[in-house]
Amino acid sequence: MSFDPQSIVTALESRKSELTPTKYSWVAALTFMLYDHVTTLDVEVVNVWNRPRSLSKWVFIWTRYFGLASLIIVVTGLHFSGDHCDIQPIEFYFQFCTVYNSWAVISVEAILLIRVYAVYDRNKYILYGLAGLLLLTITGTVILWLLYRIPAH
Repeated sequence: MSFDPQSIVTALESRKSELTPTKYSWVAALTFMLYDHVTTLDVEVVNVWNRPRSLSKWVFIWTRYFGLASLIIVVTGLHFSGDHCDIQPIEFYFQFCTVYNSWAVISVEAILLIRVYAVYDRNKYILYGLAGLLLLTITGTVILWLLYRIPAH
């Protein structure tokens, strides 16, 4: 099973004018995120960057900057030129969104695993159970990605 990139291009070209609000919303989201990063950078430097290495520090850095980098790629990644949609950026965009969404879900689940493990006083059964569920999520994500990926040209 795979997607037909040409049908995606045809659908996007026929509804191109409807994508304008979506583009503006992505730019607004990026603007808000950049504003947040700039206004909280001084607090981040004191509370995160000057601390010793730890799992929570790396998880914070990962989620904060992976999200920013991903949003920049989404905003700049899908370009239309005139009345024609190029297939290469569209294929990249769909592949990227698949990978990004998978990593975002896995990152959030990992953060929740760490927090629930801490709330339950570092109970090993909780850790093993939640780690097993996280592993199932990762396995299912990889299987679905392999089944539904857009073939390279």
